[in-house]
Amino acid sequence: MIARAALVLLALPWLAMAAPPGRPETRPPALPADLKRPAVLIFTKANGYRHDSIPAATAALEAIARGRGWSAFATDDDAVFNPRQLPRFDAVVWNNTSGAVLTAGE
Repeated sequence: MIARAALVLLALPWLAMAAPPGRPETRPPALPADLKRPAVLIFTKANGYRHDSIPAATAALEAIARGRGWSAFATDDDAVFNPRQLPRFDAVVWNNTSGAVLTAGE
């Protein structure tokens, strides 16, 4: 009985990460008008476990980008992965994402 309980406790974090995907976004986010190249997209969507460090990591990544003279845009909106907006970025950083966060088309 104790061994089964331990197994369940060990599996809980994995089950949270394997949670079914949340509802995909359908309307792309508005990108900043002053987004200049080079630009980095910081993607933070979590469908499952959401790490408490996401805001601090986002702030650090934005500071690194600014320090190099890059633009940065952070979002958890998966609709940004579209043929019109994605080419506006030179790099994409996946910041502590979890679960299935993109649709097949994205």
